Amino acid sequence: MSRQLDCPQFVQGNRRRYRIITKISKISKIKENLKFLLSLKRFNHSVGVSETALRLAERYGHQDPMLEIAALLHDCGRMVPDLEIVEFAQRRHIPISPDIAMAGERLYHSEVGVYVAKTHFLIEHPTVTEAIRYHTTGKPGLSDSSKIIYIADVIEPSRSFKEVNGIREQADKGLCVGLKAACQRKLQFVLQSGDFIHPLSIAFWNSLCS
Repeated sequence: MSRQLDCPQFVQGNRRRYRIITKISKISKIKENLKFLLSLKRFNHSVGVSETALRLAERYGHQDPMLEIAALLHDCGRMVPDLEIVEFAQRRHIPISPDIAMAGERLYHSEVGVYVAKTHFLIEHPTVTEAIRYHTTGKPGLSDSSKIIYIADVIEPSRSFKEVNGIREQADKGLCVGLKAACQRKLQFVLQSGDFIHPLSIAFWNSLCS
C-alpha cells in the first residue's frame, strides 16, 4: 500500500480527484448563495446560462476551468434591486463610468456584480470579472470565455423571444457566427427600447463586422 501511495501516478490521480471534488463543492456553494440572493427567475436564468455556456464550450472545443463559475456569477449584481442600485454603488464607492451612468440602472449591475463577486464570493479571477463586466455590452477583444457567456446569456433555455431559435442555430454553427447573431439581437433590443447604446456595444459590433 505504501508503494502505491508513493507512486507518482497515484498521487497525481488523487490530486486531480481532489481538484474535481473541490470545484464541485465550490460551485454548489455558489449556487446555494445565488439562490438566496437572487429572485427565482434570475437564479434559474443564471443556471441556464452556465449550462448553455458549458455546452457551447464543448461544441467549440474551448476549455476554461473558471467558465462555469463566471457564467453562474454573470448576473450576481442583480441581487440589488434597480431602484436601489445607484445608491448601493455610490455608498460603496464602486467606480461607474459616465457611459454606464448615462445608460441608467440597467447597466449598473455589471459593475456592482464585479464588486459582489470580489467581496461576497471572494473571486477576483479575470475570467469571472471580465464576463460579469461585459456580458451586457460586450467589447472588442473579449476572451473566448466571455464571448461564450455573452451568447449563452441570449439563448439560455428560458429565453422565449421570437428570434431565439434562429440565434441558437447560429450559435451551434460556431463561435463567431453565434456571437454576431447574439450581438445583433442585443443591439436591436436596445434600439427598440429607445435607450442609450453603450459605445462599447457599438465598437463590439463593428469589430465583429470587420
